[in-house]
Amino acid sequence: MGKLAVLLLFISLPLIIWAQQSNNRGQGAGQLKNEPGDSSTGPNSSILHKKSKDSKDSKDSENGKNCTSAKDSKFRTADGTCNNLENKEWGSAGVAFDRLGPISYEDGIKKPRKFSVVFRRGKRDDHQQGDNDDNQQDDDDDDNLQDDDDVIFMGRRRRFKLPGPRAVSLAIHTGNEPALDNRALSLMVMQWGQFLDHDITLTLPVTDENGDFIHCCPKMSNQSKACLPIKIDSSDPTFEEGCMSFVRSAPSEDSRELGYREQFNVNTAFIDASNVYGSGEQDFDRLRNFTGGLLKVFRAADSDRYLPWAETEEKKKLECQVREGKDICFAAGDVRVNEQPGLTAMHTTWLYEHNRIARALSKLNPQWNDERLFQEARRILGAMMQHITYNEFLPIILGESGMTTYGLKVKPGAQRSTYNSAVNPTVVNEFSAAAYRFGHSLLQNFIPRFDQETDTDNLRLRDNFFCPFALLDSLQGGVKSIINGLLHTHPQKVDNKVTEEVTNHLFENTVAMPGFDLVSLNIQRGRDHGLPSYNTMREACGLEKATDFDGLQDLPERLRTLYHSVYRHVDDIDLWTAGVSEIPRNDGLLGPTFSCIIGQQFRRLKYGDRYFYQHSGETGLTEDQLLSIKGVLLSRVMCENTGITQVQKQALKAVGESNPYVDCNALPGLDLSPWKE
Repeated sequence: MGKLAVLLLFISLPLIIWAQQSNNRGQGAGQLKNEPGDSSTGPNSSILHKKSKDSKDSKDSENGKNCTSAKDSKFRTADGTCNNLENKEWGSAGVAFDRLGPISYEDGIKKPRKFSVVFRRGKRDDHQQGDNDDNQQDDDDDDNLQDDDDVIFMGRRRRFKLPGPRAVSLAIHTGNEPALDNRALSLMVMQWGQFLDHDITLTLPVTDENGDFIHCCPKMSNQSKACLPIKIDSSDPTFEEGCMSFVRSAPSEDSRELGYREQFNVNTAFIDASNVYGSGEQDFDRLRNFTGGLLKVFRAADSDRYLPWAETEEKKKLECQVREGKDICFAAGDVRVNEQPGLTAMHTTWLYEHNRIARALSKLNPQWNDERLFQEARRILGAMMQHITYNEFLPIILGESGMTTYGLKVKPGAQRSTYNSAVNPTVVNEFSAAAYRFGHSLLQNFIPRFDQETDTDNLRLRDNFFCPFALLDSLQGGVKSIINGLLHTHPQKVDNKVTEEVTNHLFENTVAMPGFDLVSLNIQRGRDHGLPSYNTMREACGLEKATDFDGLQDLPERLRTLYHSVYRHVDDIDLWTAGVSEIPRNDGLLGPTFSCIIGQQFRRLKYGDRYFYQHSGETGLTEDQLLSIKGVLLSRVMCENTGITQVQKQALKAVGESNPYVDCNALPGLDLSPWKE
């Protein structure tokens, strides 16, 4: 397996009141015997993530030691620092994730959860983390999950192991029952969700002493301590007996201070279009044209414009597929731009939109220089993405009741919201590593293409991971047909079912092996990150905690039976698998647990962002500018930049009587006249 496969495992389509958070962060943390992030092998390994002095930690030259120059600036910093003037790193690129619930490591510090709460004699585990350490297997090799037995001896008692992630995937998330489509929505809801995710969160793996990616399989011996391979049984219907490679996420430098292993977010937390521009000044320099405020584009022989070609060093990070001797790899603000054609098409659309806005602003204000045009266009684009997220996307995900509960509704007219400097916008681990991965259930087994002027074929998902060639296929409609296909196709329902394209064939086209299982990776990632169990997270959200499997009332009855057959105790159930399987509440797509986590996160991203588009204050939009942004529709953005001439007004919803096709020119466009000086 090559380096690409290891990287892909990390970049895949992958709450309580504020006062409780600081208490939850420390629960279960014991005294450190060594550094909590000590999970790599070489003597020169970078054990803990440290911010780059160039772009992450030291912004003193740009903003002043106390963010003085950022105080009155209406433009964000590139890396998100100084958004909060009192806590300059809140929400910035490279900071540790926050948490909503308690940590759940086997040793309270860094070891992934491995054992059931049930002992061999059927008694509940009264063992508290940090106690009876002599009975804990303290050898780091224990982290590698190589045991074949279901029972582990713990001193005088025998303790059951948790079910393997692949066993959970096969029992709960696959089966003969057909997946059901959500016929009220378009597949664009999945695509917007993924595009948004790549704006606000990214986690990277531990690397070896040379900075190279670590390989954990097929060899099970002499593995790096960062390896956490997933066991594959001989009875597996798809994969050969052995293991599925899995490398732990790199820990933050804050782990030492926190007293437990904490991962970090490479991206800025804010909805600031960092997926378009990047999360640092070096990213800006790489992607900007430095003329007229424009971003770089690549012009092909057919005169169509595309995302810029990735330079040689970038290709080492992105590593797209090579076919017929042509190395095709696009560059954007987020490293995952080439992951699948629908995502690449979305990146392309928003690149076009930035340049369209920059050109229009230049005509309105010919006196503006390149820097002013770039920053104003970036500011507008970020505000547009925020509005689409809170006005179109979140009401579908959380429902009207969820929007009200978490204070997320868009205020009418020119009404304003208020920034709260006490709210930490930092992304929480439960959101990044579990709840927001609900979108994996929305996936179809194909990437749709539709063009009224061209005969198009759908693309099988398993054949198109990190293969952006479809965008260059003008005979099949290129970007236009992919965007149109997303608008014309339904997603699957959010439930326990996940397409086999990612449970049995993930990245199959990128590695010389059958592929990976995204569900198994999600479950293992939760254990790697020390996420609380499903039942514990429910309690942290103020929901009723089940005492037995029959008490899992937010899960369908048939799934309660299945969970009982896989897990030994209700407290063992992993957060992602049950959270995504909950019965949706009210008019949203999610059950109460994931609604809680996602609602709390987007509350943070609204009230904890000094530059949020609805906020009043010196950094806010003028009244006329705000009204212009509030007229933005995702459907019109698609029209402006893809060649589509007809579209449903509500792009995330399916075409229907209440959401018919309309001509693009019938939709309101972005009025830039309020930006004229």
